[in-house]
Amino acid sequence: MELNREIDDEEYFDLDKIIDFLPDIFLLVDDNGYIVRTNDVLETVLGWKSSEVIGSEIEILLSPNLRKQHVNIRNQFYKAPITRNMNDMVNLSALHKDGHLVPVDIKLSYMVINGRNYGAAIVRDATVQRKLQNSLEENNRTLKKLSIEKNNLLGIVSHDMRNPIGVIQNFSQILLTDTIGSLNEEQNDFVSRIYRSSIFMMGLLEDLLDFSTIESGEMSLVKEEFSFSELLDDVICMCRIRASDKQIGLALDVDSVSGLMICADKRKLHQVLNNLVDNAIKYSHQQSEVNIYAAKDGGELVFKAKDQGVGIPKADKIKLFNPFCKAKNKPTNGEKSTGLGLFITKRIIDAHNGNLSLESIDGQGSEFIFRIPLS
Repeated sequence: MELNREIDDEEYFDLDKIIDFLPDIFLLVDDNGYIVRTNDVLETVLGWKSSEVIGSEIEILLSPNLRKQHVNIRNQFYKAPITRNMNDMVNLSALHKDGHLVPVDIKLSYMVINGRNYGAAIVRDATVQRKLQNSLEENNRTLKKLSIEKNNLLGIVSHDMRNPIGVIQNFSQILLTDTIGSLNEEQNDFVSRIYRSSIFMMGLLEDLLDFSTIESGEMSLVKEEFSFSELLDDVICMCRIRASDKQIGLALDVDSVSGLMICADKRKLHQVLNNLVDNAIKYSHQQSEVNIYAAKDGGELVFKAKDQGVGIPKADKIKLFNPFCKAKNKPTNGEKSTGLGLFITKRIIDAHNGNLSLESIDGQGSEFIFRIPLS
């Protein structure tokens, strides 16, 4: 109920009839702080009969330790009356007749009757809402604690598993190079499977470590000045091997960044470039082409990786940068995916005050584009 104006006797008579049908407590308080009108809901919620509070100061309904403070607040209200939700400032409680406090929500308005200011308060029992709010806050605290414990566990497990997985990867690679003797066809197939699985597991562990760091809010950048073209050459050199397995060509348009120096986290930017180029290869059809573009645009570095692969359905685009999210369309040669690469990539670009975007049509390929400041 929000009046905020002068009302005449007829309007007040109509208002007086409505008050008794309100589902909440109604309190009309004069500019001296005395209660002049209420309704029967007061007894239902707070145990006070109307006859017990009419003519009393409004502070009778407050905790004793708040009464003196409230007198000052009340006086200020009558000097500059304005409608307000009192709970915007603090969680409020009213005093039950038996002495316990009842959580309430209060909407305070004012009206002028016969030239005199009155405060009109709608008071709603907020016991249930407050319990739900407290329960929700407690659940949020519990979830936050569990999330921290989960991230710590992921970090510990991932870190401790890197060494044994690395040993498996290195020894299987040695076996494949015939350094200690040749393998027959069946043995070579088994060891190749072990080697590929160890590479995937190592990538998964690295992603889980990065994920736990990001989720805990502890990801920091170690910025340094370096040659972007040299970093990109290293990534392209590594990715050409994977591309050649699927007879995919890498078309480069990067001459304009030759010798370009940037200030960024070199290791993390290497991870971004590798993720984007590797993704383009992973989702490309055999004997197709992946286009790599890099250029300086004003004070920014622009990088694009475009494939001619399976594309990304529209429904998957909005969630693709979420953790553990995988698009409906699968890699073209059965390659595995952790669902963390793009999530980590976006967080790294965001940390550099950059932007990562996606353009894709289902069945017609995808293009990932990022921009970051040069310094």
